[in-house]
Amino acid sequence: MSTTAWWTIGSLTGAAVVLVAAVLLLAAIALGRRIVGQAGDIMEALDATRENTNPMFDIAAVNHNLDRITRGLRTARGGA
Repeated sequence: MSTTAWWTIGSLTGAAVVLVAAVLLLAAIALGRRIVGQAGDIMEALDATRENTNPMFDIAAVNHNLDRITRGLRTARGGA
């Protein structure tokens, strides 16, 4: 093979490597954008979940108040 043929083979191989690297880079960028979009959706869902479950933290206070009222009623009725 001549020197020109080797240069051609080397150039084509280099171009193929650059092309593969560019395709992989574009795929990684697209995947990153998709992940960012999904993260936004997840954050919205978590915020909605927090809003829906915040009242559950008041259950302990309600139970405490009901217990206090029940004890007061027992005392008022002359119970133990």
